[in-house]
Amino acid sequence: MSIHSPALSEDFLSRIRESQSGSVSSRGHIAVTLGPAVKGVHTNPAAPQPQADPSLPSLRDYAVRVMQPGRVLGDATRIQGEFVHDAVVLNPGWFSGVDPGQLYPQSGNVPFSVTDHVYLPPDANTMLCVTHRCIRNRYASSSIVASRQRLPQWLNLDAAVLHCAAGIGIWHWASTDYGTEPDVVMACCGDIPTRETLAAVDLLRRFFPALKIRVVNVVNLMMLQSSGQHPRGLSDRFFSTFFPPDKPIIFAFHGYAALIYWLTGLRSDLGELKVLEYREEGPITTPFDKVVRYEIDRFHLVRQVIECLPQLHDCAADARRYIRNWLTTHQRYVAEYGEDLPQIRNWTWGSEL
Repeated sequence: MSIHSPALSEDFLSRIRESQSGSVSSRGHIAVTLGPAVKGVHTNPAAPQPQADPSLPSLRDYAVRVMQPGRVLGDATRIQGEFVHDAVVLNPGWFSGVDPGQLYPQSGNVPFSVTDHVYLPPDANTMLCVTHRCIRNRYASSSIVASRQRLPQWLNLDAAVLHCAAGIGIWHWASTDYGTEPDVVMACCGDIPTRETLAAVDLLRRFFPALKIRVVNVVNLMMLQSSGQHPRGLSDRFFSTFFPPDKPIIFAFHGYAALIYWLTGLRSDLGELKVLEYREEGPITTPFDKVVRYEIDRFHLVRQVIECLPQLHDCAADARRYIRNWLTTHQRYVAEYGEDLPQIRNWTWGSEL
């Protein structure tokens, strides 16, 4: 099993170097290899191959306490680093450091060409859960994609365990369809797209209280494929319980939009799908300004919903004005101060903006 994950602590890397020979990439990412070689992923041949499952720390010792969704902030990669560091200490000989470039073909193919699971956890507790699942599942190759930003935490540990086991879920606490057919599906995959989607839903609930919104979060990207394409893929019937065939879908994704279109390409009953992509490329700027540049921020997401729902066109003047004013204010503030607005940096679910 292999994990490709954001940078962990230097102390953790030191433990890796002490226990096994290996190399660590200078690009700010590491790969942790566990168990026998899988699908061409190289393990350290000198490392012993244990037979029993590894001894892992309790997730509750690292979990973020979430009393209400989106009201506390957490650093997912730091918490993951602490968990994996302690797992290395408990299990000498299990782990070896390798260059992440070894995980992917040199041709630059997408990560899942050599992986069984691609996880994009939305917060710290789901990050803990998918990391735990990756280490336990020694015969599968998995990738974890996450940012290093301090972001809102959505799920308590028990909810995170269930969500990661399912791989996809409707967040009823944020939705307003209440079990009926929605007017629009707001889907998200990745921690930053999840934050912006929830912030957009928060605005939509205020401007259009009668609008029926369904919020779907995808934590295992492979769930989007059909069951005939991937063993973790959803059947068409089950897929439609999340994404009704005749409803517009606004999908915010931490990656290239073409990937989502490719994964769902064989779905004959897919509704009108609009994917907004987030890529960590381009000029150096503030975290929120980067999502604005890719038009995957909360304001552009609200604008996308208005454009795809004709019933909102005649009652969206206030929302459109609000969006223009905030985007203008954001651009001026970043240009003058070189940082994001305090209202953006400190936003939590249900807070005024």
